[in-house]
Amino acid sequence: MAKREILKYSLTDKAQADGDQIISVSDSYTYPSGKGRPPYEKIISDWQVHIVLSATPTNGTIDIGVKTPGASSFVNLSAPVNLTGDDLLVDFSAVCEEIRISPDSLDADKTYSVYIVGY
Repeated sequence: MAKREILKYSLTDKAQADGDQIISVSDSYTYPSGKGRPPYEKIISDWQVHIVLSATPTNGTIDIGVKTPGASSFVNLSAPVNLTGDDLLVDFSAVCEEIRISPDSLDADKTYSVYIVGY
C-alpha cells in the first residue's frame, strides 16, 4: 500500500465572540515546478474535522465552508454541525485552499477547538 501524506491543522479555545475562523490549507496541493496551474503535483482531498467543546452547550451550530483554489468565496458543506449532539466528527472530500469554521448561537460561556486532518 502506498504511503499517504497527512496534514494537520487546529484551532483551540475559540468562542462565539471570536467570529469566523479561516484556516489556510493551501499546502494541501502543489503545482509542478514553474507551472502555477493544474495538473497538480500533490493533492490532498480527503478531510476530517473533529470539534471538541469545553462543555456540552444548550445551543449552537458550526458551519464548515471550503474555498476552492482560485475561487473568491466559500461554499458551506451541507448542513451545519449541531453542537448539542454527539456527532462532532465531519468527513468530506474537496480540493480547497481554505477551510472556514463559522460558529452560530454557541453559549457565551463555552469554547470550542477544531482539529483538522487532511489525507
